[in-house]
Amino acid sequence: MTLAATNRSLLSRLRDRVGLALLAALAVGGAGALLWGSSAYEIYKAAHVVGAAIWVGGAATLSIFGIVYELRPDEQSEATLRKQANWLSWWVLTPSAAASFLTGLLLIDKGGWGWWRSAWMEVALVGWAIALLVPFVLIYPQKRRIARLLREFGSPNAVVRRKVARLVFVTRLQTLLLILMLVDMTAKPNF
Repeated sequence: MTLAATNRSLLSRLRDRVGLALLAALAVGGAGALLWGSSAYEIYKAAHVVGAAIWVGGAATLSIFGIVYELRPDEQSEATLRKQANWLSWWVLTPSAAASFLTGLLLIDKGGWGWWRSAWMEVALVGWAIALLVPFVLIYPQKRRIARLLREFGSPNAVVRRKVARLVFVTRLQTLLLILMLVDMTAKPNF
């Protein structure tokens, strides 16, 4: 077995264990909350806040990875950025975004907030829709173009570096949107 295969195998096992640990933590936390008499609303709210914190924190981490790449835009940094961004996108951002959204819907239902009654809720739902569309409309197509260019030309060139820089910029805007949504959801302003 090669060193690369061993590293992939170790990463797969680590990823699986982290996933199981998160599920176990949610199960134990949920069971504990139920045993201590927390309402369903409180449990959903806790899950919503944790999901949002992980989502925003993951997006901020991606932005930081982009800054590191910009400080050292070499072939190794670019490859590391792509690898870390892919892993973070699929294993952290996507599940936490889904958990945050689904528990948010449950909170609206259980909390009696009503749909589209509050400006802060409208802002959050529109923000979530934009945050969902940005990866599918801008980020994933750009990642595919970069991968195609790398297959075609080998090592990163000026065109690839420009596309990566554009991708890093979009990621920063996405992070800013998520932070604004977080402020909106915690402050609950009435416009």
